Amino acid sequence: MSTGDIAGVEHVMDCCLPASPVSPAAHLSAAASSSSDGEDRICALPDTLLRNVVSRLPVKDAARTGALSHRWRGLWRATPLALDDSHLLPSPVPAAALVSRVLASHPGPFRAVRIAEIPIDESNEEALLPEWLRHLANKGVEELTLVNRPYSFDEPVQLPATLLRCGASLRRLYLGVWLFPFTTGLPRGPDVFPHLQELGLCHGITEERDLDYVLSCSPKLETLALISNYGYPDRVRIGSRSLRCLLLWHSLADEVAAVSAPNLQRLIIYCTHPTEDRPCSPARRARQHHHQDWGDKHSGSKRQVVSSEGPFQSAQRSQNFAVFLEMLSWSRDLTHHGFRQRHRPLR
Repeated sequence: MSTGDIAGVEHVMDCCLPASPVSPAAHLSAAASSSSDGEDRICALPDTLLRNVVSRLPVKDAARTGALSHRWRGLWRATPLALDDSHLLPSPVPAAALVSRVLASHPGPFRAVRIAEIPIDESNEEALLPEWLRHLANKGVEELTLVNRPYSFDEPVQLPATLLRCGASLRRLYLGVWLFPFTTGLPRGPDVFPHLQELGLCHGITEERDLDYVLSCSPKLETLALISNYGYPDRVRIGSRSLRCLLLWHSLADEVAAVSAPNLQRLIIYCTHPTEDRPCSPARRARQHHHQDWGDKHSGSKRQVVSSEGPFQSAQRSQNFAVFLEMLSWSRDLTHHGFRQRHRPLR
C-alpha cells in the first residue's frame, strides 16, 4: 500500500473507533480558596467518590494519585482500569513496555482498554500479544479496542485464539488491522461471548466461518460493524436472533444476506461493492442482485436499509466520515436505548 493509502486507512480507523474511555483534559485542582480553613475536604469523601474521580483520569495521572496522601494510596488499584495507550505518550520508555507494565500491575477489573498506537509485527507479536491477552482475560476486560499500527498494511498479523478467552467479560470489542483467529475446532456456545453487545471489525481479514462462529456464540450481540475490510468475509450472511443493526462501510462484499435475523431493524450499507480480485459466479451475482433490492421488498416491515451510494456501487468517491458517524450513532442508539423507544415502526 502507498503512503497515501495507509494514511487513508488510518483516517478511517480514527473516525470509526469508539472514543477514548477517559479524557486527557481531566485534571485535579488542589488550589485552596480564599475562605479555606486548611481542611482537606476531598480526602474526607467516601472511597466510592474518590474511586470515581480516579476512574476519570488518564492512567498516568490516576496511578500518581497514590502520592497525594495516605488517604489516596491503593485507590487506583481498587478502581476498574481505564487505559488508553495514547495517554502514555510521549515517553522515553517504549509504549509497548508501558502497556505491559500497567496491565500487569493493576489487579483488575478492566473497565475499558484501548491499545491503538503500537505497531505489532513478526518481531514483537509473540512477546506482546499472548501476555496482553492473558492479562485482559484473567482480569475481566469489559470494553476492548485493539488496533495494530504496522509498517505495512498488506499482510495483517493474526491474533491468537486466546483473544476468545476475553469473551467471558466483553461487552464491546473493536479490532483493527488484524487477521481474526481461526475458530475451526474450537468449542462454541453462548458462554464464549455471553455479554458482547457491539462488535466492530476494521480493515482486517475475517473468514466467513469465523464470523459465523462469533455470531453463534454471542447471544446478546446487537450491533455489528464491518469497516473498510479486505473482502473477507466476502459473503456476509447473518444468523443472529439478537442482532438489531448491521453496518458495512467502505468494504468489499459479494453477498449480504439476513439469513436468520428476526430482530434486525437496520441494514446500513455505504460504499460497499463486490470483490474485484476474485471472479464472481453468475449464481453469486444473482444473489447479489436479490439482496441489493432487499430494502425495497421489506419497506413495510420494521427493517430499514440506509444506502447513500447503493450497496454495490464503486467506492471511488470522497469518504464522508460525518455520514459514517451518524450511521454508527444510530446503531448505538439501538444498543443503548432501544429502537422502539426512539422510533416508530415503518408503515
